[in-house]
Amino acid sequence: MVTPTIQLHRYWTLRLKSVKYNQAHSLEKYVHEGHISETLHNATLSQQEIINHLKQSTLILQEWQCLHHTLRESYLKSLADATVVHNNPSLLQPDLTLKRSE
Repeated sequence: MVTPTIQLHRYWTLRLKSVKYNQAHSLEKYVHEGHISETLHNATLSQQEIINHLKQSTLILQEWQCLHHTLRESYLKSLADATVVHNNPSLLQPDLTLKRSE
């Protein structure tokens, strides 16, 4: 699964390439998946403005990469909970939380 953060970074990388090398890239995929506004996508930006956006997206991506272990752990925990509940629905309490014996 590719996160919007990665798509945002890919978008600005391709947008910079299209300005630097005058190449046409299909950026629409990244506009949608990277949650980029149509206004920003359609705006005429200088090369320096695109570089600034790319730097910001790189910083955001690095922050998410630092949280990778925590995010992965919580994902795996919720996946395990879902598997247990799927296999044995009686373990659910009336308020739909899982009974745990830790």
